[in-house]
Amino acid sequence: MENYALLGERVRLRPLHRDDLAMFYSYRSDPEVCRYQGFDVFDEQMARRFIAEQSQMPMMAVGEWVNIGVEDRETGRLLGDVAVHQLAKNDQLVELGYTIHPAEQGRGIATEALRVLLTELFMHHAIHKVVAEVDVRNEASYRLLERLGFEREAHMREGFYDPTDEAWFDEYWYGLLARDFSPTR
Repeated sequence: MENYALLGERVRLRPLHRDDLAMFYSYRSDPEVCRYQGFDVFDEQMARRFIAEQSQMPMMAVGEWVNIGVEDRETGRLLGDVAVHQLAKNDQLVELGYTIHPAEQGRGIATEALRVLLTELFMHHAIHKVVAEVDVRNEASYRLLERLGFEREAHMREGFYDPTDEAWFDEYWYGLLARDFSPTR
């Protein structure tokens, strides 16, 4: 297991571990949390297996999604996770994901966690560009990206199938170049 910790003012980004199971399962089993994500609702066994696999991953692995725990620095409690996918076709491109427990949303946790992660990616891993896909119905998510300096680069018509609504929905594709990133923005 790679041991890393990226520190923000209120958050610590670090590998997921088995002590995270209860909190991780509580938000990854919530259909409303998973609705706009690229993953299905987890059962407890899936959550346990996922954490076991992810706890052994380095912070970045070409071609793999790596989920990184977002921990409250004061309490040590898991608040959510962020994910990086270093693309196999070009390892200087990273796709980003993020999931914060509903009880922790609206406090700037995702903004801080992503700012810490982006700083690490751009300053210490020579990443050229970070991208993210967002369901157009998820305004809080795309506004978060825009606050961090991401630009909407595409509007993909009916690119996401929502099994809850049994319908296709549009997605926005966002990108942020290293040269446009400001750690203080």
